[in-house]
Amino acid sequence: MKRCIEALAGAIGIALILGGCAGVPSAPPPSDAAADRVPEAQSPAPATPSSAAQTHFDAALDLMRRGLDEEAATAFFAMTRAYPDFTAPLLNLAIIRAQAGRTEEAENALLQALERDPDNVLAADMLGVLYREAGRFDEAREAYEQALVIDPSRADTHYNLGILYDLYLQEPRKALAHYELNRHYGGEDNAVVERWLADLRQRLAAEHAPSAQEGETR
Repeated sequence: MKRCIEALAGAIGIALILGGCAGVPSAPPPSDAAADRVPEAQSPAPATPSSAAQTHFDAALDLMRRGLDEEAATAFFAMTRAYPDFTAPLLNLAIIRAQAGRTEEAENALLQALERDPDNVLAADMLGVLYREAGRFDEAREAYEQALVIDPSRADTHYNLGILYDLYLQEPRKALAHYELNRHYGGEDNAVVERWLADLRQRLAAEHAPSAQEGETR
């Protein structure tokens, strides 16, 4: 089954990380496309940000929405110094840097978010997407697994890890398990995942089926 892979900027860029409120959900990929999925954004801060932090965050987010990425990045970076317990600015900074192809800076922002908040499942999931896009597949697996330690029921992480095992690590059994867990935990695009599950089961069955020549010699 042919599955195209969207760039990190496309996967993450529309999932703005909103402090204290729900984010913009990402659009589902085409019916036969496999794209890493960053879950709908939620506030990753360990506590409700102060009113001053929220005001500054909203202003920076407005710049980001208007496409003024450098201005937004400057504002988010300033917030990482002024409000060290508020990790949402780091996630948005990572989005901006990833969109600009500045992968190392995006990685550093996500690692800082995890250092400040080790239970930040969204940062771990985003880091997995970043590593997968960079071809760092083992590190992507570790990041996704870290996200699942934080939240074993996160459907989108099972989806992303299933894609990684299926298309990049060539481990169909593990891919099958994570696609099934994605479905179990109420992941989106059920019809697409069902097709992938059927495809994997056929491939695994074919691997274990005796060949015609073996059957003749019995």
